[in-house]
Amino acid sequence: MPKAPENMNNPPAHGFDPVGGVLAFAVPGLGYVVQGEKGRAVRLVLGVGFLVVVGLLIGGLDAVDRVNDRWWFLAQAGLGPLAWGLDWLRAGTSGASSIGRAI
Repeated sequence: MPKAPENMNNPPAHGFDPVGGVLAFAVPGLGYVVQGEKGRAVRLVLGVGFLVVVGLLIGGLDAVDRVNDRWWFLAQAGLGPLAWGLDWLRAGTSGASSIGRAI
């Protein structure tokens, strides 16, 4: 019978951490930093950052619009303050951004 990986036999000792949860919502990956899993945090930041940048390149800055696209924005709001900041930036430029328009 094959052996289970070591990390499955010894799960992490920490349980639910409300402070880590709030920090993870504020900045993706920060919850892992609080738990001491810096490698995992870096991978998460790079992955989420890549998805945000590619999404902006494809859809442009006006793809993040809480006024005209409420239902889409509800999904984007799960990203945390970054989504609200992008919406604020879009509102400040009146959707006239050139991000993603060159493709």
